[in-house]
Amino acid sequence: MKHYLFKVTLSGYGDSLQSAWADATEQFAQDPGAPDDDDYTVEDEEEGENDPQLPESICGDGTIAV
Repeated sequence: MKHYLFKVTLSGYGDSLQSAWADATEQFAQDPGAPDDDDYTVEDEEEGENDPQLPESICGDGTIAV
């Protein structure tokens, strides 16, 4: 299985940082769109297993540990 890393930019409107963040995440959840053709990285599974940038809560298969 390959490991994909996507760069994401969110933008939202609001009277405060919190309301703009809520707006941005709500809009993203409703329609995330398609990934940009050139704005991602693909790694083989072995390379991604020891990636120091990945939080420990993400398992090797991409699921989130509980």
